[in-house]
Amino acid sequence: MLKSRQLILVPLLILAGLLLAACQPETVIETVVVTEVVEIEGQEVVVTEIVEVTAVPTTVPEAPAEPKILRIGATADMYRFDPEVPTDVTVGNNVNIFDTLTRFDENFGLQPWLATSWEYDTDRGVWVFQIRDDVFFHDGEQLTAHHIADYFNYFSIESFMAELLQISEGATTAVDDFTLEIESANLQLPANASHNTMGIRRGDPFNDEHIGTGPFIYEEYVPFDHINVRANPDWWGGAPTVDGIEMTFMPDPITRLLALQAGEVDVIFDPPRDALGALQGRDDLVIYDTEPGSFQQLDIVVTGEEPYELLQDERLREAIGYAIDRQGLIDLGWGGFAAEGQTLIAPGLLGDSVGIIEGYTYDPDRAVALLEEAGWVDSDDDGIRDQDGRALNLRLVNGWPSAAENGDVPEVLQSQLAEVGIGIEIIPVQDFSSYATYLIPKEADIFLNTWTNTAPSPCQIPTFGFLFPEEPNLWQSLHSPGFVGYGDEINEELTNCSSSTVQADAENWAAEALHTVMDEARTSISLLGLSRIWATTNDVVEFVPHPVQGYVRWELTQLAD
Repeated sequence: MLKSRQLILVPLLILAGLLLAACQPETVIETVVVTEVVEIEGQEVVVTEIVEVTAVPTTVPEAPAEPKILRIGATADMYRFDPEVPTDVTVGNNVNIFDTLTRFDENFGLQPWLATSWEYDTDRGVWVFQIRDDVFFHDGEQLTAHHIADYFNYFSIESFMAELLQISEGATTAVDDFTLEIESANLQLPANASHNTMGIRRGDPFNDEHIGTGPFIYEEYVPFDHINVRANPDWWGGAPTVDGIEMTFMPDPITRLLALQAGEVDVIFDPPRDALGALQGRDDLVIYDTEPGSFQQLDIVVTGEEPYELLQDERLREAIGYAIDRQGLIDLGWGGFAAEGQTLIAPGLLGDSVGIIEGYTYDPDRAVALLEEAGWVDSDDDGIRDQDGRALNLRLVNGWPSAAENGDVPEVLQSQLAEVGIGIEIIPVQDFSSYATYLIPKEADIFLNTWTNTAPSPCQIPTFGFLFPEEPNLWQSLHSPGFVGYGDEINEELTNCSSSTVQADAENWAAEALHTVMDEARTSISLLGLSRIWATTNDVVEFVPHPVQGYVRWELTQLAD
């Protein structure tokens, strides 16, 4: 009778089995020699037998994949984040944290976004928007028309966007959870609402709360350094193709290019124009060119006090316009990578009416004649004209959005204007705070600005820059045609622009307004159009460039595996 049984596994075979279990991906059956000591009728007997055992290997988990982080070399930090102006917070606009009602695409077209459709009720003067019902904020709360109404009503109080949208306090209401109404006579409102400042948000931004509904979720913002976001896997448009974005602010274009070449970033905006020729021949970088989405211009101060009152004389403003060789600006200021055009906005937004604007030809003789007619001569042969002991020296602030982004145009302008006897003092500024120190007190004669079309409306920039309201904004207070006798004219044209029910009519009125600004009042001088350039490494396998830096759909950008 078998009373007890003790199994002793051979150590070597145990070790072999364990090794097999660790190495084999599947269950393995092995033959094992087993030695047994058994007691039979009081006698211990050693028995050896061969048995089969099943070895189940331990699964070793694969190491998690490295997150795909898209690294962007952006231009200067243009976010506005001032507790004194809470309606002007723009942190996160160009990293897709916030969704807008409508979208401004890369072809200057207007697309549905949070709003699926919209129509204008002419009897009531009300826009009616239908809102998506599958949108959630980053904290899990569902977006409704009530959130949007609250946000628009908030912006209707002391905000520049209220002027562009032409809405008053309480003009926006939620009919139900997914129907929004906005009372306004502005028939360009859906286009203006695509401006990414109008991205719907919740939370207190001054308490580091930037809660949106977009494809990326806010993580960190360090002014003038970087902003980081992570992917929103539950975004209504589908999860982004990258896990996050690290956007570093690099105002200097050479710094951006060096970072791209060193592999420190994957994408940069506007590399140095004088380097583009060489970059286009490289096989490790990809260059993307877009239609002009920005126009560079001289905005003339016509409301300044001495010593910044000289350009109140229209003849001097006109002389500057004719003294400029725009092809020279393109070649020397932008390395040939710019476009001729004198419209102040993207020509495509003006349609068939673009020819209404005359602009200037390069005619230095005419410029000289105008200066002499105004009494400016070079009495001491020093190359700069003078009058009654005062030299014709003008201060030019360079400018918006920053001096680094305006190329070498100031120096080229300085040289060209010196040819007709006008001296130029260049003041470079690199951020809005520095810019405002000259803008607010009007302590300059000229501001060199690069204005960007941030919405697909022909009325937006003319309205923002040149309307003549009772309480003008900063830019209007400098150079609205109203200050030199064209107030009724510019207001009528821009009012008709925003109230036109036919797009071609809006384009015509916008062109008429720009004709008033440039050809009659001469308070702004268009220089050239800027085709915006993007450059990527070969690690970026999918990228859709946009003429405006802040409107790229980063959730569609793909990195190589």
